[in-house]
This record gives sequence, structure tokens and C-alpha cells, in this order.
Amino acid sequence: MKSPLWVVAALALLVVLTSGCRSASPADPARAQARLGTRAAKFNLYQEAYLRFERASALDPSNARYLNNLAVLAEALGRLEEAKAHYARAVALAPNDKRIRENHEKLQAYLAADRPPDPSR
Repeated sequence: MKSPLWVVAALALLVVLTSGCRSASPADPARAQARLGTRAAKFNLYQEAYLRFERASALDPSNARYLNNLAVLAEALGRLEEAKAHYARAVALAPNDKRIRENHEKLQAYLAADRPPDPSR
């Protein structure tokens, strides 16, 4: 009995995603999760990438880049209020990181522009 093509493709993708685990030190599981998240995002597997960065951030809560990536992925998934919260935490941890600040500002501008006008004005 032949396997459907999607099963073969899914197995191939799984091999690609898990091959990054060996390159990270076992002493740094957060980094391993982040690498898996990056690989998943490259394949547009945003939910999987989000879960990986969520784990990375839980393992290393002081890493602002993990929070930034989590926010970017939340945006991609349409969870804008969640993204806003992740950006705020990332900016608080790394206020001088230009990329994080710019991402946060862009989302804030988008959210402000997307809101209906204030009737009291």
C-alpha cells in the first residue's frame, strides 16, 4: 500500500525541523526551541513557530528577541492584542533594541489607524 504524498512530505518536513536540535547545546534548550521556531516560520508554519518561541521564552524569560519573535508570529496569526503585549514586554527588557522598538511602533500605529474615529472629537 502506497503512502499518500502528503504523508511523505510531512515526514520530510519533520526531519528538516528536528535536524536543528542537534546543533544547539543540550545545555541551552531555549536556543534549541528558538531554532526550531525559526525553521518552522520559514515553512510558514506559524502556529508551530509560535509554540516553539513560547517555549523558548518560558525557558529564557529575559530574552527580548524571543519575545519579539513571539509578537511577530502572533501578528501573523492575527492575534494583535497578544502581539502588543509581547512587544511591550520585549521593549521593557531591551529598550535600546531598534528592531524591537520599530516593530512595536508599527503595530501601535496599525492598531491606532484601524480603530473607528472617536465620536467625542
